Amino acid sequence: MNKYKIGPILVVYASAFLAGSILVSLPASSAVFKEQLGLTDNQYGSAFLPQTLMAVIGCLLCAAWVKRVGLRLMLRWSLTFMTASAALMGSALYVDASYAILVINLATASLGFGLGC
Repeated sequence: MNKYKIGPILVVYASAFLAGSILVSLPASSAVFKEQLGLTDNQYGSAFLPQTLMAVIGCLLCAAWVKRVGLRLMLRWSLTFMTASAALMGSALYVDASYAILVINLATASLGFGLGC
């Protein structure tokens, strides 16, 4: 009989797949966003600043929170923020072009916080 639990292992691999998919699709979407929304290189490049900032904030906050709430809840929060990031990124094409950069910034900030946790 197998002494290892397969469920937690699958959760870890699925989480890594989700994070990897989002991290690959975000930069790969630059051509679509620039063409469809008329974003400049500077606008699209600056959308990654919230990701960096929120990753640092997420690391600092989640290091303290993990002692209080545990690793399982932190993983759920992280996955929730990363999923929200993917949803926001997908919805950016369906909002008014003047709000699209705000939605993209929220998506990258959400991804950064999720990765920081």
